Amino acid sequence: KAPSYYQLNSDPIVFTIEKGQMKMLELMVTNKLMLGSAIVKKVDETTNQPLENAHFKVTDKQGNIIIEEGISGRDGSLELIDLLPGEYFLFETKAPNGYKKLSEPIMFEITKGQQEPIVVKVANEKVISKEQKPTPESDDESGTKGEDSSGSKNNSGKTLPDTATSYFNYILAGMLLIGFSVLIRIRNRGN
Repeated sequence: KAPSYYQLNSDPIVFTIEKGQMKMLELMVTNKLMLGSAIVKKVDETTNQPLENAHFKVTDKQGNIIIEEGISGRDGSLELIDLLPGEYFLFETKAPNGYKKLSEPIMFEITKGQQEPIVVKVANEKVISKEQKPTPESDDESGTKGEDSSGSKNNSGKTLPDTATSYFNYILAGMLLIGFSVLIRIRNRGN
């Protein structure tokens, strides 16, 4: 039987005891820690659909590369095997076509005596190209999509304030009042 969290060494250990040997025989037996595993599940952020062809590398806590490159399969999964207990970092080196690459690594941990693989879910955001950007729609029947009576809308569909129009109206009204006042004074002086 091996100590807890260690693999049982099934190789026979050969030794010889000499006749009349007085000194105790010392044997050195090394056991290896049980290795763990992880399954990376690569999915679309909104639909949760599996994503294939995502490229990853794995490093340990000290930054040593443990797995140079792994690629997710059709089911979006990538199996990471034979990992010693400890902390690891999963880096996405290339995102699937049409998706944003993760900017930060994902930390996961293999624990001593781990029997089942841990699942590391990695979700990617889809890249929206200019042709795919949704256009804002209006519920009114006026036939002016993207506009309403309070102002025009910008590209994101939000209403812009009518600041210039309202100031222009006040200036125009003020100028008309001044013009009428001047006109009335000129008429009154002429009389």
